Amino acid sequence: MNRLKRRKQILHAAVKVAEKTGYLKVTRDEVARRANVSQGLIQYHFNSIDELRGEIIAEAVKEENVAVIAQGLGNVDAAALDASDVLKEKAFEYIRRARV
Repeated sequence: MNRLKRRKQILHAAVKVAEKTGYLKVTRDEVARRANVSQGLIQYHFNSIDELRGEIIAEAVKEENVAVIAQGLGNVDAAALDASDVLKEKAFEYIRRARV
């Protein structure tokens, strides 16, 4: 399998894990099991778990799957949010954490 297809396979598995657990609870271990690849291969394609989670957000927004992102926000009503609001909130949260 070529590099791009493998990356997409891993991302697809990560999205499925996020749908089940919420994206903040996505782990390399769980994604590796779901994608049937090693954790090292995930590390090769995504430098960190935060990068992988960021790709999950981007994929969810692209697919307008706000519910996946809302799970990561905790007790948030996904129906009350639109994708841009969620993305802005997550971007703000990421920047805030990076400054600490």
